[in-house]
This record gives sequence, C-alpha cells and structure tokens, in this order.
Amino acid sequence: MIRRLRILLLLVALTACSPVASPAAIDSPIPDGQTIILWHSAEGDMRRALLAQIDTFNATNAWGILIVPEYHGGETAMSIALQTAIKAGRTPDVILGRPLDVPRLGDAVAPIEPYVVDPNYGLTDADLADLYPASLNANRDPRRNGELMSFPVSGEGTVLVYNTDRLAAAGYLTPPDSWPLFREVCLVATVDRNGDRQPDIFGFGFVPRPEFVSAWFLSRGAPLLSPDGSAVGFAGEAGLKLLETLADSARGGCVYRTPGVDADVEAFSTGRVAMIFASTSDLRDIALAVESRGGFRWGVAPVPHGQLPITLDVSGPSWILLRSTPGKQLAAWLFVRWFASTDQMLAWAVDTGQLPLRISATDQLKQRYADSPIYQAPLELLPFSHAHPLIAYWPDAAEAATRAVLAVVAGDAPSAAHAQAVTVVNGLITP
Repeated sequence: MIRRLRILLLLVALTACSPVASPAAIDSPIPDGQTIILWHSAEGDMRRALLAQIDTFNATNAWGILIVPEYHGGETAMSIALQTAIKAGRTPDVILGRPLDVPRLGDAVAPIEPYVVDPNYGLTDADLADLYPASLNANRDPRRNGELMSFPVSGEGTVLVYNTDRLAAAGYLTPPDSWPLFREVCLVATVDRNGDRQPDIFGFGFVPRPEFVSAWFLSRGAPLLSPDGSAVGFAGEAGLKLLETLADSARGGCVYRTPGVDADVEAFSTGRVAMIFASTSDLRDIALAVESRGGFRWGVAPVPHGQLPITLDVSGPSWILLRSTPGKQLAAWLFVRWFASTDQMLAWAVDTGQLPLRISATDQLKQRYADSPIYQAPLELLPFSHAHPLIAYWPDAAEAATRAVLAVVAGDAPSAAHAQAVTVVNGLITP
C-alpha cells in the first residue's frame, strides 16, 4: 500500500514538473525501429551525397531508424506525385523539397517548430545560435507568427563573377561594387576587335533568371516583397533605378544576351563576356569550364550594392515533414536533426558545392579552402545572407520582376516596365 502510494506521488510530481513538449514527444517518446520513407528529386552530386549520408545514418543511429529514399523524378514530377499521394492518403514521411512546397502541400505538412524547440529532442540554444538566421527565416511562415514550417538543408546565393584579366585590361583592378560602376565597367570592357562596329567582347553576359533578378533588386534595397508579403518591396525609386541602370547598359551595347541555359558560363569561360552573375553552387562548373579552355584569372564578388549593406540572396532545399503517426514524425525529425549537425553539413557542402548553414561548418570550410579564394568568397558573404519570405505567390512576383528586366533590356521604358510589374505584384497581394 505504502509502495503504491509512493509510486502515485512520484507520477504526480513528474507530471507537474515536466516541461510542455511537442505533441510528438508526448505521444511517442521512443521512436525505435521506425521505417521512414523519404522522397526526393536530387540528381548528380546532390543525389550521391544524399544517399551516402542516409547510409551513414541508417548504420549509426541509436534508435534503429531506417530511412528509405525514393527518387520521384524532377521537382515538377515529384510535386505531381505528392498531390496524388495526398489524395490517396499514402504520403511519404519526409521530403527533400523547397520551402515554397509547404503552402502547396497545405494541411499535409507537419510544422517542424514543435520538434525544434522540444526540450527532449529539439535543438539546443547553441545549435540555434550556430545557424545563420536567414536559413531559418526562409522556412518561417509570416502568416503563422513566423512558425518554422520546414528545416533548411543548405543554401546557394547569387554572386558576381568577373574576369580579372579582362577588367584589368580595361583599367579596373577591382570588380564593380555599385550599379553605376557596374554599368561603367560593362561599357568599357566591351570591345570591337575587328573594326566592324560590332562588339566581339561584351562587358556583361545577361541571363534573366528569377533568382538573379531577385538578388539585383535586393542589392538596391528593393526586395521583391516585404518580409510578410503584404507589400511590393521594389515599388519605390530604388527599384526603378535598377531598371534604368540595366536599360542604360543595354542601350550602350555592352549586354550580351546569352542564348539558352548555361550559355552564360560558356560565354564567360571562352572570354566572350567579362562579367556574369552566377549561383554559388555553379562555381565548380565555372572553374572547370575556365580551366578546360586554357584558363585566366577570375574572381567572385557580392552583387553590386553601393552605399547599402552587402547582400547575399540565398535559397535552398529544405526538409518537410508530412503528417503520419507521432512515432514516424519524431523519427523523421531525428534524421533531420542529425543531418543538421556540423559534421553532416560540412560533408554535404564539400560533396555538393552548396553553402553550409552553420557558422561552425563555415569556419571549417574556410580552413579547407584557405588557398582557394574563389570558394572562400561566398563563405565570407554568408553573414550577410537574406532569404525571400515564405509566401505562396513569391515565384509569381519574381516572374513579374523578371519580365520588367527583360522589357527594359529589350528597349522598353523603365518607368513603364516598373509600373507594370508593381501593378501585377499588387494584384497578387490583393487579388
């Protein structure tokens, strides 16, 4: 009788003193032996790195969790397959996707914030301090009080890539750090070698990828959307000024409109253009392309910013948990948490060329690339990273801004193109 009373009192005390945990931690504190289905669309180096890390987790995790990866084609094919699976009630447990997949998947998503803050299974304060804020912000839903809906894997950002030798020949020993100077360098670096009044070498290899356009506007202090997605961020003079600079450059004849995907890298590596914008994840390919054609000195710099702070507009893949059972959700989170450790982020960055999202992993990469300024430069920019808001219509806003850029490069008036883009994005915000 006394023993039973003691046990009862102990249970009451434990209940009263226990911190409030996530539903998953309460309902399934032991995730042992769970099999987790992981869908992905990774290819190439990313696919090889993903499978290698899954093998390591499966062989070493203390809970006997088994991650089963399934490739479901490209991003579009996997998105279609997911919608079909949701309707059939047979979804995977976790997907390697993009933050913007979250609004598309709706109620099928299990928000990841409860797991991140859980006192038993979550991240420590030191872990959270080690993550670049922008990497988390890209996964926060501003319409749910900033709740963390998914968790970042890695990132890539837009940078300026320049031919050091070509710029030096034009009288510039450093890359342009403002948009007016960018236009100046673009014009001076454009050369007519054979005298036919047509440029043989151009200052700028133009590719209007939405992520580049977003970075250009952001660098002028004109993000495409406000942080909560409730206003057009490029509606003011700063947004118009960017379009005017691009229009002036195009009228000056220094813009080479590269034909097709990856044609900008080809044009840069063969010396046809002096500057391009590139994703940090493409730097390895650029290095190989330049080296294969004899090589020249080249460098990496932030997007021109003038008197404004340096920016690195980052995006990247994320882990998204889907609703299943408490045990499976917790097991999936434990895999995500393991993947987010310094060692795993470092291995992922080395194997894929993606940017690590932990400061500690970045520090180790800097040491690894101490003699490689090309790969050092993006790492130095990570403290200045920004992420676009988790807003369902952000891709449509980026498309509208990209159309404005295309229009002014083609000769349209910047004021008209700017006004049209602002009107379109306002229509997205308030249909």
